Amino acid sequence: MRHLEATMFVLAVTVCTPTSFALAQGCGNTEAVAQGETLEQLATRCNTSAEAILSANPSLDRSEIHAGLQLKMPADVDGDWLGRARDAVRDAGERVNQAAEAAGRSVSDYLSDQPDLNRDILEFGERLGLPGVSTNESRGADVTVTTRSAGPGEEVTLNASGLPGGVEVLIGVRVGNGAPFRTISHAQTSRAGTLQVMVPVPEQAQKGQEIAFAVETANGRVRVVSEPFSVGARQ
Repeated sequence: MRHLEATMFVLAVTVCTPTSFALAQGCGNTEAVAQGETLEQLATRCNTSAEAILSANPSLDRSEIHAGLQLKMPADVDGDWLGRARDAVRDAGERVNQAAEAAGRSVSDYLSDQPDLNRDILEFGERLGLPGVSTNESRGADVTVTTRSAGPGEEVTLNASGLPGGVEVLIGVRVGNGAPFRTISHAQTSRAGTLQVMVPVPEQAQKGQEIAFAVETANGRVRVVSEPFSVGARQ
């Protein structure tokens, strides 16, 4: 779902044209007074103030306001910023599309392979207040242990998601609070960046000891650690 939201966001920013953004800004460099419109109403419509319009038109007298009168609009700092933001967002969307094409992947699959980029796009869309774009409580990769009462030598199931797709990962284990992780296995993620693998609880682990597992990409860029749990009795 997070990949879908990010994909829709990328597609949205690449198809938005300068015209569509300009319409959202309201008024241009000059604006005609509408029928029955007061100076204050024009200012509200153009997201400025009556005083600013008067300053931009020093020869204007309030008594001269009438329908069809063309007035110069004050310089809009916010509008300039919006224009720059618009260009930056559009360029970012185009670059993601180009990168996906260069990799021979769809945008959705490319973002699945790039969980950090996927998360950054979602967070950016969330900051912009775009509807339907949310990181929710789940960000980045995650790993869980489904069998949490195993004893020494018994296997537990690791389920990971949000990892890069189709890459080698190292699986590590830590026995005892504060102990270092050591690598016990290798595996390959799916194209969607998921992983399900059975791994054993170390033979030297003792009942009641705290244990945790870690999954890390071979290049060391992504690493996730499971919630710790207590080793069960030896069967």
